[in-house]
Amino acid sequence: MASVIFLYRSTKETACLTVRLLFRYENKDYILASKTKLEVDKAYWEKKHRAKSKDISIINKQTQINNELNKITQFILKEFDKSSVPDQLNNIWLKNHIHNFYNPKKGPKNIPKDIVRFIDYYIETRRNEVKKASIVKFNVIKHKIQRLERELGKTIYLKEINDDFKQDFFNYCKEENYSQNTIQRELNIIKTFCKFARSKGLEVDNELDSLKLQKEKVDNIYLTLDEIKLIENADLYQPNLSNARDWLIISCFTGQRISDFMRFTKEMIRVEKGES
Repeated sequence: MASVIFLYRSTKETACLTVRLLFRYENKDYILASKTKLEVDKAYWEKKHRAKSKDISIINKQTQINNELNKITQFILKEFDKSSVPDQLNNIWLKNHIHNFYNPKKGPKNIPKDIVRFIDYYIETRRNEVKKASIVKFNVIKHKIQRLERELGKTIYLKEINDDFKQDFFNYCKEENYSQNTIQRELNIIKTFCKFARSKGLEVDNELDSLKLQKEKVDNIYLTLDEIKLIENADLYQPNLSNARDWLIISCFTGQRISDFMRFTKEMIRVEKGES
């Protein structure tokens, strides 16, 4: 259970209050501290702030300051509750959140907060910066997440991309027989979407940056000359299979993909030593 207290930590007659966040985690006590921008008089804080008074000006000042202290307290405790690793929090973390309290990010208008619609937004926003092949990959991931949403029976939001999502995504992809390395690549792309959302001022989970999935070591897959010969001599009666075999054999000896052949022209043929 975390708690927040405020202290006057200055020799000056007027100064900003210090906020402290106190909590216990795994039998260890933690105390984080940072300055606020709430300036008070030393005499008032020490003698009048907690005292009962009939002076209406003192009562009003107490109410005003307590309201501000309550806002800071609720903000800090809310951010603390979002953290999944309390033992990694430090004074810099608290200082950054105090800064965010006084300088709140304005949520951008008309930017989707769910991951599926945000992928469309990402594609449209960066259409001139990414390759067409990448856009195809993004849409594949989007459709996969849509299927996962149907299975879970809920919409997945950017702020929910955390370790729980990673596990749901991993389990779903495994059930669909996707390889570990495919899942790992797609998880990294999903993180890219979320980091872009964060740069736009949208809320994302604190676990986002730590989400990782190990690559699986795989053997290089290739065909030997004997295996290519077996494919070449195989009896294939269906024209589509025969055509596929021809393309495969040509690709094996040229190192070119079918998509490369589709854009080739005769002007690209180079003759060396009398051979093309």
